[in-house]
Amino acid sequence: MLKSATNHYPGGFSQGPTNFDFDKCLLILRDGTEIFIDSLVAQIKIVESIRRVATHVNISIVDTHDFIDLLKLDGTEKIKFIISRKEPNGELKKFEREVIIAEIAGYKRINPGTLTYTLSCIPEFAYLNQYKTISKHVSGSFQNSIKNICTGDLSISDKDLEISKSGTAFKCIIPRMKPVFAINWLLRNADDGGTPYYFYQKANGKICCRSKKEMISDSIYNTYDNKPFFNIEKPVNEDDDTGKIAYFQELQKKITRDRSEIKMSKFYSGAEGSYGATVHHLDIAEKKYNKTKYEFANKNLLNENPPLASDSKIANTDIKTFTEGRNYFINKNTLAFDDSNNYHENITSKSLGEMMSHKALNDTTAQRFEIPGDFDLHAGAVINLELLRVAEIEDTLNNLSEVLSGRHLVTTVEHLFQPSGYTMVVSAKKDSFITSLDTRRVRNE
Repeated sequence: MLKSATNHYPGGFSQGPTNFDFDKCLLILRDGTEIFIDSLVAQIKIVESIRRVATHVNISIVDTHDFIDLLKLDGTEKIKFIISRKEPNGELKKFEREVIIAEIAGYKRINPGTLTYTLSCIPEFAYLNQYKTISKHVSGSFQNSIKNICTGDLSISDKDLEISKSGTAFKCIIPRMKPVFAINWLLRNADDGGTPYYFYQKANGKICCRSKKEMISDSIYNTYDNKPFFNIEKPVNEDDDTGKIAYFQELQKKITRDRSEIKMSKFYSGAEGSYGATVHHLDIAEKKYNKTKYEFANKNLLNENPPLASDSKIANTDIKTFTEGRNYFINKNTLAFDDSNNYHENITSKSLGEMMSHKALNDTTAQRFEIPGDFDLHAGAVINLELLRVAEIEDTLNNLSEVLSGRHLVTTVEHLFQPSGYTMVVSAKKDSFITSLDTRRVRNE
């Protein structure tokens, strides 16, 4: 089972980033009884994403006692587990989570004495969300309103929240909605410098509300490459800690498998409002109508160069001048409140167009790759990728792909703990390039 995945140097330090310690896994019954199920767990998968409100934990079970029948499980039991690793620099990294069973899936009897199934688990606040609706008047910033819903309606501890402190003031009435839907409804009209907000949970349990602008302003977490060689020789037990740490860190940066997707087609992105849009405003109180055109602005991108060349044209017309391909409609009531903006007035036409442009451009290029496990890499982090381009054999090792390389935003991380080790599948996307599309590398023979 999972305990077999750990290899240590003398002193208890892990030899590589695929190693981990499966410290504990408890099944907590409805009456509070705790049962150790460490020996039944074949695999644990934790999925976090900036597009997913709650983390999803899948625990694969090999059961020779038929615990479902013996313990009369009904799907409201809790699972508590601890996975850790002592790294060569002396730091102890760990995931310590308590989640609730949401579904028992994939039930199979592989032989007369053995069952296999998956405990599909979610955090308690996501479970509670399914049983509640809210309808209330809220005012102040979006962030304060979201924090109040989290702590009040979803019973989330304040210490587990990482919510941005910026935001404009507004008033509105939340119609009857589930709390999580209400949070996403509030964020629809919230922007930070023309960039959207995301509400999501990290694998360590922290719940975040951050804008894209905040995310990309962070320092680069790490640089990853797919070069087929190592700069540091594998250390042995007698080597000093400096070499062990350096080798461990190089292993963490090495991409073992990768897949690239390029979605640079202006045919699809134009219809999504990437480079231009029109925002229509109807003020039902003042009986006024106006519309505002949005043209692409090279702002708050991950890399210096936009996904648009200066000579990009359709029908001999600059592509940025097309603003009718995507239309947005806002119904406003400017007399709803005497002293504050309401829900629909909070976002300007320019901000809405720019925010939707950022959402559409996120998929300009997408990477999905596997790396050794890292407890600290999380959804919402900014990473740098150095990916080799296809070239002549003698050139390949020294030439990076200028289209695929660069700063990326991590959108999804799948943490996979299995007997063979701890690995991660990372999905990362970017909206821009490290070099201009106006430059072309052409070799004359």
